[in-house]
Amino acid sequence: MKRDYYEVLGLARTATNQEIKAAYRKLAIQYHPDRNPDNPEAENKFKEIAEAYAVLSDGSKREKYDRYGHSGLSQGDISYDFNDIFGGFTDIFDTFFGGGGRYQRQGSRQRGNDLQYSLQISFDEAYTGTEKKIRIKRHEHCPECDGSGTRPGTGRKTCPTCRGRGSVLIRQGFFTMSRTCSTCGGHGEVIEHPCETCHGEGLVVKEHEVTIRIPAGIEDGDTLRVRDSGEAGPGGGGYGDLYIVVGVKPHPIFRRSGPDVGFDLPVTFSMAALGGEMEIPTPGGKAELKIPAGVQSGTVLEMKGEGFPDMNTGKKGRVLATVHVKTPHRLNEDQRRLFERLREVEDEPVSVWDRLKSMFAGKSV
Repeated sequence: MKRDYYEVLGLARTATNQEIKAAYRKLAIQYHPDRNPDNPEAENKFKEIAEAYAVLSDGSKREKYDRYGHSGLSQGDISYDFNDIFGGFTDIFDTFFGGGGRYQRQGSRQRGNDLQYSLQISFDEAYTGTEKKIRIKRHEHCPECDGSGTRPGTGRKTCPTCRGRGSVLIRQGFFTMSRTCSTCGGHGEVIEHPCETCHGEGLVVKEHEVTIRIPAGIEDGDTLRVRDSGEAGPGGGGYGDLYIVVGVKPHPIFRRSGPDVGFDLPVTFSMAALGGEMEIPTPGGKAELKIPAGVQSGTVLEMKGEGFPDMNTGKKGRVLATVHVKTPHRLNEDQRRLFERLREVEDEPVSVWDRLKSMFAGKSV
């Protein structure tokens, strides 16, 4: 049983012509066979949408349908040519589905495919920036025929099947569908005398050297684009782009988070107690870090302007040193005497039980 035409287009029965046209355009693009190849369900849906539009967009047919429903329509009322109902939709369908012959008649050339390459660099190279030369295999225009695919001295001819349109009309019952021409593959032209080097493809595989400029401050996973270093387009079309996915190798000491760099800083017992200055490593070399007296393990000390540069502004981030106080476990005689003397003069630590007693008594220790 046929569905209600208004339901097919998702419209109320009071819909205006403009609303009918807009609904048809949206659904036709969604279910167009070129967008849903080898999908019979989408093709049937597209036919149903086109049939509904053919009736509702015609004033007299719509009047019959509104009064008598499907039974009021004759075979001729719902028989149509897709070229007729596309009417003002030519531009939008060309945008989405290539436009068949118009694409070729305007002499447009299809751009080549983009390529992707994974490049590993060191932590230090990410900090300073660097240049890398890589070699990739890609399709380039055939030097013998300049990418035309034709033997030198010959040219392409208009396809005899589609007469240069790039598409043919196929009639299925009372429907007429547009399909890509199988003779020319949608190009609208055929090659009678193919180039012997590329066998009519217009493309050959070659090795291509590219210089990659890595900016200082790049992060692991960042992507760089190198224009026109992808593959050549068919028929003399332009080159695609090359996308470089950068991987930064981990550092044995540093941990990076954006422009900031962290690491674990071992501090001696005496330095933690008395404070002082320590020479610490940074991505750019070394720097003096002030250690405050009484610093505890887990404290993060910050040094500004010693981290990674921002790729856009060049401003450097921070170095974040997480303190780990080293408790000595092997003492010589002098060290042992010093610690024993320290134990004699330092404050007696408050036991856990004393703390609990103070809490219940309302006192702080």
